[in-house]
Amino acid sequence: MKKNFKLIVFALAASCIWGGCNKAGKLSQESTAKTPPSGPVQLVQKWTDGEQMVKHIDMKMNMEINVPNLPNPVNQDMNMMEKYSLAVSKPDSSGGKVELEFLRLRMDSVQEGRTNFSYDSDVKADATKDRTAAAIGKGLQGMIGAKLDFFLNATNGVDRIDGVDNLMSRLSAGGPAMRSSGLKNMFNKGTLEQMIGESQYLPPQAVQPGDKWPAQSEVDLGEMGTLTASNIITLAQWEKRGPRLCARLEFDGTFHGKPAEKPKAMGMSMAIQDGTTSGVCWFDPELGTIIDSDVNQDMTMAITVPMPAQGGGKATPQAMKMAMHLVMNFKLDSVK
Repeated sequence: MKKNFKLIVFALAASCIWGGCNKAGKLSQESTAKTPPSGPVQLVQKWTDGEQMVKHIDMKMNMEINVPNLPNPVNQDMNMMEKYSLAVSKPDSSGGKVELEFLRLRMDSVQEGRTNFSYDSDVKADATKDRTAAAIGKGLQGMIGAKLDFFLNATNGVDRIDGVDNLMSRLSAGGPAMRSSGLKNMFNKGTLEQMIGESQYLPPQAVQPGDKWPAQSEVDLGEMGTLTASNIITLAQWEKRGPRLCARLEFDGTFHGKPAEKPKAMGMSMAIQDGTTSGVCWFDPELGTIIDSDVNQDMTMAITVPMPAQGGGKATPQAMKMAMHLVMNFKLDSVK
């Protein structure tokens, strides 16, 4: 009996290894279309009633900060992973609702080769770490399990988002350390919309390999101001990504920002300058979503910080420049 039981366990384990226990759902199945289309195809983002997806974002950021009165620039690296689910309900001709839930967050920051912050929502917090890191970790932990409801219009645009105030309240559990870290800017309404919005990058007409189209977007970054991007997107070819037949979309463009009308506390202002972006993504027309993408961005950010004057006089602005390089990967883990 024990021998038979071991064989059964081994068979189950093997099926999971080779078949993935179908964790990826539709993503692990072959596309219905076996060969590339012979003519133009309309690429449309789809939301299917009852469908559930899991996505994650990996981001690596390198920053070189030039600070006045310092002989050398300060180098800082940040790595971040964010995993979330999307549940679709009641889509119809007038739109629908997509519920987003944060599942996992991992973040670490290294300055001049020394780790100054490390957090993973799946790892129990270290009570011995410094107070600032502990406070920020507490705020980030509040994100896990937080839910947002995106209400869509007929063109898949976002009409409104419910739950943002609750998310900000959860992040605020980190206290002053979280508020001054700037991390809350990563989860304002403008950036949150980018987590589900693909329609703005898809062509308005049917396309075939070699076709190009422009894509314009404007993102509200809260205290960091507004980001305006202009891209040219090309359907390079039809290409298999795993078992899925996808449109390989290549893009490059520029972006710039303008400071927020209301500067941050203490009068600090930030503006993005000289931004460039390039990358590739794989759009699955049957699933109606991007299943994988790689993005590279380079930018220069101008930062102005008021510095207290000696003897209690008027504060004087101090200007800094930060060169930033980002590498991002957006991936669909499963769709059921």
